[in-house]
Amino acid sequence: MSSTYKTVGGMDVALNVPDHQAYLSIARWYHVPGWIKRYSGDKVVSGNDLGWIPPNDAMCMAIRSLFTPDEFKLNPWSEEHIAAFTGIVDKRHTEIAVMGPAAATKSETFGLLLDLHYFTSPFDTTCRLISTDLKGLKQRSWNSVTKYYSILKKEGATAVFSRQTLAILNADDDDENIASAIQKAGIFAYALKSATLEEGISKCVGTHWPFGSVVLLADEAQQVNPHFYEGLSNLFIGTEDVRLISLGNPMRLMDALSDRAEPEHGWGSVTVEDHEWCSRRDALVIHFDGEKSPALVEPDEYPFLINQKGIDAVLRENHGRKTSNGYMSMVRGWWSTGDGADLLITMSYIKKFNAMDQVEWSISPEFVVAGFDPGYGGDDAILQLADVGLFSNGIYGIAFRDPIIIDIDTSSDVPVQYQMSSQIDAVRRKQPFQLTRMAADESGLQRTSDVVEMEAREQGIIRVNFSARASYNLVSLYDNTPAFEKYGNFVTEIWARLADLIQFGQVRNLPEQVAKELSMRILLPKRPLRLESKLDLKKRLKRSPDNADAATLTSYAAIESGALNPGASIYHRQGGIFTSVHKPNFPTTDYSEHDFSEPEVFN
Repeated sequence: MSSTYKTVGGMDVALNVPDHQAYLSIARWYHVPGWIKRYSGDKVVSGNDLGWIPPNDAMCMAIRSLFTPDEFKLNPWSEEHIAAFTGIVDKRHTEIAVMGPAAATKSETFGLLLDLHYFTSPFDTTCRLISTDLKGLKQRSWNSVTKYYSILKKEGATAVFSRQTLAILNADDDDENIASAIQKAGIFAYALKSATLEEGISKCVGTHWPFGSVVLLADEAQQVNPHFYEGLSNLFIGTEDVRLISLGNPMRLMDALSDRAEPEHGWGSVTVEDHEWCSRRDALVIHFDGEKSPALVEPDEYPFLINQKGIDAVLRENHGRKTSNGYMSMVRGWWSTGDGADLLITMSYIKKFNAMDQVEWSISPEFVVAGFDPGYGGDDAILQLADVGLFSNGIYGIAFRDPIIIDIDTSSDVPVQYQMSSQIDAVRRKQPFQLTRMAADESGLQRTSDVVEMEAREQGIIRVNFSARASYNLVSLYDNTPAFEKYGNFVTEIWARLADLIQFGQVRNLPEQVAKELSMRILLPKRPLRLESKLDLKKRLKRSPDNADAATLTSYAAIESGALNPGASIYHRQGGIFTSVHKPNFPTTDYSEHDFSEPEVFN
């Protein structure tokens, strides 16, 4: 055997097999039990049982064998990319999300990895590369794929470019019929900026091989259409090796990248200083921070990574604000707290005043209030309930419950308004609340509130027209300006009312999705103040802020029905709500031990 075989990285291969091919085989098959058993004939489950070197080390060895440092230079960040892709021994994940700054070699490294993964076993491997638009695709990962493909061809890799689409196919595939070709092995690139659900699923679902591999890579995932991720469960059927990879520069906490990277315990469980965590979908998430770039220590060694000169340039562009959206995204590789944008409610604002904390009641809550944002077959219909009462710290406030999605069957003969009415009635039977303490959006012409009142034989729903003029009410206890002078429309006014409640420490249990949506809506540079339109927000974020609208309606119902008043934090059942309990921004006085048996005015 010694005269015909050699050992490379712990794998026995024929003498005529190039070392890089052995290393690539180790990296490719290390974690595929079925292939390992076929190779060894033994009951083993990984390359570790065969004495192979770790797959990330094998991939790095292959890269060093195939490319000169001028063609591809390994660096500490690219080595982490490789470790995630190959699945180092104790961290094998089907899904990977990599978030980081500009010039972090994300697209460059993963474009190369797609090439190497495919050419290791080209007849049973499909790689699908997705990005937002054709131009961006050609400039990023696909550019890397084609660049390294040209080098690999010199090493004997056999494949052809598709003449009809961005694809690298096996030479004997029928390239004339691309509808057939995309179901075959190869590397394919697609722009999915405006794809339909059906198009997104069809471009994600590939051929299934028992011992083959499917790799899906979303580049600039923060801007990728969410349809790319829908219907992916089909991929895991009949294919032993499936990998889903999302790369991007974080922008907003409601984009596709944030959805894939969300920690299992929510975004509040990690900070910009964290480097690695597990997502709620069991994905491995790696965060690279430009302020920790290897090029800051060795600028001459890694001139292609983000360096101090680049950081300074981004900082100048953002007027020296390290909390700005631009700096947080392009340097820290993180979502901005919102302080660098013109927002009505920021995530740091929500966290500062503990709005997402679990409520602790001093006494049982006294009111149930509700907000209803209807939907008519497009956006979700959301019913939001909340309790109003005295917190354990003596602050009188509102604690949200989990939002309830009202199901709409557009194929039903029952009118949508009646479908929503019957489901609201079903909720009220289990979680009773008065219609006089429910606010509903009636901006459209559907008049759902009329149907709810008619079927309940009860009146009093607080009707809200988001696009109407702001009210004559005073802005707050501390601002005697009429609301219509400060706010350009009613939706801005009621969002501001919830912002006031948060500021005064009167909000608890704010759902995370509500917090995200609240912190995404931009204030326009106009006077009176006006939020961006719901339509513009939907275009920007690819979804509607239905949860936030329902929450603001709920808080408005509490205020309008007299159950709650921003800044008037102490309620007395005999004497109503006291005012001027504490100053703005300092809701710290503890009244939990106070005797409220007799009315008393606090100054």
